[in-house]
Amino acid sequence: MSILSYLLVNSNDKEMRKILFIPLFISFLFAIEGKVVFYDDTYILGDVIRVDESEVYIIPLGLDLPEWVAVENINKLKTENELEVIADGEVKYLFENGVFHTPEDDWLGNYYDPKHDETAPTQASGVSPYFGSNSYQIPNKPNMQYYTFSAYGGMPVFYMSGFEGITGSANMALSVNLPYFEWGPFDLSPGLKAGSYSFEAGDSSETTLESFSSSQLALNLCMDWTPIFYFLPENMHIGTEVSPSFNTGDGEAYLGGMGISLGLNFEYWFKDLPFAFRFFSHMNIIPQPEPWPDQKSGYLTVGTAMLFVLKRHQLPVSN
Repeated sequence: MSILSYLLVNSNDKEMRKILFIPLFISFLFAIEGKVVFYDDTYILGDVIRVDESEVYIIPLGLDLPEWVAVENINKLKTENELEVIADGEVKYLFENGVFHTPEDDWLGNYYDPKHDETAPTQASGVSPYFGSNSYQIPNKPNMQYYTFSAYGGMPVFYMSGFEGITGSANMALSVNLPYFEWGPFDLSPGLKAGSYSFEAGDSSETTLESFSSSQLALNLCMDWTPIFYFLPENMHIGTEVSPSFNTGDGEAYLGGMGISLGLNFEYWFKDLPFAFRFFSHMNIIPQPEPWPDQKSGYLTVGTAMLFVLKRHQLPVSN
């Protein structure tokens, strides 16, 4: 327990307790959630109120008053915003009263006041308005925790019964997905997907089917399995995709109806760029064309998708 906390608890003088409470209360206001990890991989979760070059003051989860931990016993300290304050036992950032600054920064002499900087980031952008002048932007969130816009392109490579004698053309789709969130052992990202596909009939002696095209609107659910396959490289992800769909008809050869798309995704997410690549293999189950519109069949599409992470870029804060 810190000296200030000890005096606050054990002091019998009411006025002294009030005086001691003020700086303690102020430090609580600017606390930030963090995780202290020791060298034996045990850890403490709580509100970090101060970090200096020798000690960390943290209010452990479930307690009311802060405890101090010697930096020499800490392997790493990471905040809720994924900022590594301590890495491999080395203090990267100092923290007090809501201010982050580097140990080399003379922050009292070069204090950065965002009130006088029209380009200063705000609290809403995930960057503290109390940043010191020589500090860098806090990494907000990984790319998968932002909205994404995706452009798909694929080619049918396998057809189930019901599509004999016709050949699929390249199909395209666009989708918008919500940020990934935890659900049991998986990360899920629901969204909306719209696309189109077409089929060309071959020799009339080989098929009774006619050429047709359709547009498709689907509810898109991406399921990331990486929390289970934790041993994969950091930027690589494997997952599945399920998309209940409605397919429009062309009024003649194809009547459309309800369907579903199921498949696998292999993804590479860039860490510092707002992009990701997806390689997919999806089985698209749709109503068959005439003369069997009440039956379902499907085709396997293989292709790639480009994912755009919809986040605002923030430049490092500079004086």
